[in-house]
Amino acid sequence: MLNRLDVNADLGEGNAFDAVIMGCISSCNIACGGHVGNSDTVREAILLAKAKGIRIGAHPSYPDADNFGREKLEMALSNLEESLKAQIKLVTDELAKEAIPMHHIKPHGALYNEASVDTELAILIASLVKSEYPKAKLYAPFGSKLAEAAQAQGIEVCFEAFLDRRYHPDLTLVKRSEPEAVLSTWDEISEQLSEFVFRQRVRTSDGSWRAIKVDTLCLHGDHPQALDTAIRVNRWLKLHGVTLL
Repeated sequence: MLNRLDVNADLGEGNAFDAVIMGCISSCNIACGGHVGNSDTVREAILLAKAKGIRIGAHPSYPDADNFGREKLEMALSNLEESLKAQIKLVTDELAKEAIPMHHIKPHGALYNEASVDTELAILIASLVKSEYPKAKLYAPFGSKLAEAAQAQGIEVCFEAFLDRRYHPDLTLVKRSEPEAVLSTWDEISEQLSEFVFRQRVRTSDGSWRAIKVDTLCLHGDHPQALDTAIRVNRWLKLHGVTLL
């Protein structure tokens, strides 16, 4: 059983209940202009997180606001690297004003999914973290190319699992465009949560079980039942003696 866990959420994405969700989590990933957000929304999210004592990370994306960063964007890796640097700088600049260190970096959407299976992209992101933000952790999926590239460069990786997403047998996420990609009911979410905590495994799309290492659980702020899910997950963890890191 996992007795201690981080719970994170993607914030600063325009949801009206960020402040309430922050009361249920221990770290947050702040959108920084690639898929949504600007310096004002970044600062607002940072001040909310500071008030709640929540660890803060940057949530960079493909620079594709039209698709909310959820589609693979064909672009030169050098241009992508410059975009990621500019996005993360939005967060680090505002953190510096509050004398708060950046805790982690977590890629968003298609960038996260592509870096999980694309070695070249994974190395680019890991190298960026290592050279520009050496004290930051990287949130990445267990068994992914992104996690492997980061560990190879000595970056501390927090293995992330998703409470509301269906997994393929290779532990990649089922695309949102596919049926049943998102777990929509509390029964489904709580069952997956229970398997993560008690057995460190997940039932995949073909019905098989796969072992999965979990350091941090993600709550999606844009899930249809995001607020209710955040409150229920927080209660479930407390009920079962799991301490938030």
